[in-house]
Amino acid sequence: MSDLNAGEQEFIQGYISLQTEMLTQEQNSIQENAVRMAGLIKAFIKSAKVTVQENIPVATTGSATAQTGKTTAKATGELS
Repeated sequence: MSDLNAGEQEFIQGYISLQTEMLTQEQNSIQENAVRMAGLIKAFIKSAKVTVQENIPVATTGSATAQTGKTTAKATGELS
């Protein structure tokens, strides 16, 4: 597992814990399993790093110390 990033390792450990706990329960709880699995997936997705292209054109307004602005062109982000 050394070639996995931290988010992947946390997801795997969380999944193993979830499955182990589900196996030890006396009653089948599909609902609890689904809710907890959704939480693991959400945390995994939120752990992603988004890399955006360099040199996206921007327009700014305001003084040199208090600028605001927005991009003026589309760019593609990449999960890394």
